[in-house]
Amino acid sequence: MIISEKKDGDMRNEDNIRSFCKKIGIKRNLLVLGKQIHGSTLKKVRGKDGGKIFQGTDGFFTFSSQIFLGVRVADCLPISFFSKNVCGIVHAGWRGIAGGVIEKIFQKNDIEKEKEVFFEIGPGIGVCHFEVREDFFTFFKEKNLGEFVEKRNGSCFFDLKGFVEKKIKKYDNVKKVQSFPVCTFCDDNYFSFRRDGTPRALVAIVGRKFIKK
Repeated sequence: MIISEKKDGDMRNEDNIRSFCKKIGIKRNLLVLGKQIHGSTLKKVRGKDGGKIFQGTDGFFTFSSQIFLGVRVADCLPISFFSKNVCGIVHAGWRGIAGGVIEKIFQKNDIEKEKEVFFEIGPGIGVCHFEVREDFFTFFKEKNLGEFVEKRNGSCFFDLKGFVEKKIKKYDNVKKVQSFPVCTFCDDNYFSFRRDGTPRALVAIVGRKFIKK
């Protein structure tokens, strides 16, 4: 997974997307992006889809080695995955996670048939700053979330990244989960909606050509 930083500009801007693509050595017309809705919709894309922007889509997977997949984030987690045959990425905010986006990775793209799957969880807001209210927990199917909750000075904080790691690791064919030890709120190299209060975004990009054999 390759992730832009604040110095690369707001990745909602097409000119900045093009500049970043050039910086990392890929063509913009080979990158697939989505109009994200904080949901759990994943789309299968093919080589011919390079350059497209899909409406209402929070993640992609592909069997093609010719294209690249991207999601925009600013506190939400970019989660990439790959196996021998499949490569994908999702934009995982808490709504998407509560709505089953992790489960859909395994249900929709034959990942469950792959012998070894590798995951990478990119920078996102950490438990140090992800403050939530009690009604937040009503959205999750899982009710025993206490191990991911920290209470400090009367406030409640949720370990979203830890929760996601546990959900991923329950699948038997997951070989490894690597996580960026970065909180976007704490690290000023990244955009953070909760810290900055403005809707600027990073981009996280994956492609089978990036995967080290």
